Amino acid sequence: MNIAINTLPLSTEHRMRGTGVYTKNLIDALQKYEKKLSYTFFTRVTDIPKNTDLVHYPFFDPFFLTLPFPKPFPTVVTVHDLIPLVFPDKFPAGIQRGTQDLAGVRGTALIGLTLQQGDGEPRRSRPRSSCAPG
Repeated sequence: MNIAINTLPLSTEHRMRGTGVYTKNLIDALQKYEKKLSYTFFTRVTDIPKNTDLVHYPFFDPFFLTLPFPKPFPTVVTVHDLIPLVFPDKFPAGIQRGTQDLAGVRGTALIGLTLQQGDGEPRRSRPRSSCAPG
């Protein structure tokens, strides 16, 4: 299986915080523990190889265009923080497309991963075996 991972956070101001650190640690862990899979890294949709089986966007920003429409491959999206949608008066938005993009994640993503519960409380860590598909 060939997995294409968007590495945009590693080339922006995010590389030393939040999504950049997550992306780097994810890539390091996948290459160390999931050696049977192959990985391609990209920052533009046009750079995704045609033989890709799955695309992972390790970040999502509801106020900016961070996901392509339509998605040409099965897609996994990691959603880190939607607190700005819960408290919009505390977080000035960029492009006002939050709900449309979020609907796009729900409608076309194979899996959406979140690191927080909807109530703003952090998710508790679960043993690896309980995170297995199926």
